[in-house]
Amino acid sequence: MKSVSTVVLVNKDRILMHLRDNKPDISYPDYWSIIGGGIEENETPLQSMERECLEEIGIKPRNIKFIKKIFLPSYDSTGDDEIYVFRGEIDKEADKIKLTEGQKVEYFYFDELRKLKMPASLKKFMLESKALFF
Repeated sequence: MKSVSTVVLVNKDRILMHLRDNKPDISYPDYWSIIGGGIEENETPLQSMERECLEEIGIKPRNIKFIKKIFLPSYDSTGDDEIYVFRGEIDKEADKIKLTEGQKVEYFYFDELRKLKMPASLKKFMLESKALFF
């Protein structure tokens, strides 16, 4: 089990999702996900989330709020990951975001998440947690 920090980024009434790379050597290639990654040694979950946002999209979210700690199956199938979920706000349009990891970013209305190709455990958590993000 590893510790992961992730963030649901909200722009008004939409959620920013990123399309993972389509490489056979990564978990869930070509799936939609939220921004996040592993917590490094001597790093708090908040510091990790902020670092991941800066590394992946070059943005530090505003109004960051810790949502909850959950356990979901890891993307690399090594068991469950301990995931610290945050909510943050951004106001940059998707085509202005400089993505450094993955294929693209796009905003979706919450109900559109149902149609996205996402890891099942992430999709289930997101759909059950709408009230936490809006």
